[in-house]
Amino acid sequence: MSKPGRLAGFKRLMLFNLAAVIGFLLGTASFTVSMFFFPNPTFAWLFANAVGGLSHFGANYMMQRQTTEKIAKNFIVFNATGILGFLIASAMFAVAILYIQNSTAAWLLGSLVGTLSHFILNDKAMKLNLKRWNTHRLVKSE
Repeated sequence: MSKPGRLAGFKRLMLFNLAAVIGFLLGTASFTVSMFFFPNPTFAWLFANAVGGLSHFGANYMMQRQTTEKIAKNFIVFNATGILGFLIASAMFAVAILYIQNSTAAWLLGSLVGTLSHFILNDKAMKLNLKRWNTHRLVKSE
């Protein structure tokens, strides 16, 4: 088995973030359209997050050339790591607000930490081989 290149992880990170930009743009557009036709900010926010999240996943899925056999697993892992990344980002934002007391800096730090943690968790989880973890069989020694 050949070793991946040194820049493979960086390439995956760049594609992941490009997919996030696509999701952000489509989510923002859907928020705007939703507010125009049905001016309810709660609905528009939820709708925009659904469109943005699905767009981010879809763009990442296509750009990373993931296989269709594992689309359900990829979707579940992507969203689970996204939720964890959001929680980590929120904690970072809260800590930065308390110590730095600058909302822009706190937002930037929270976004950076959240994005990196979502990517790293997703990347590691996609490479995780659960069959290797099934080593808890007891071997009887005589």
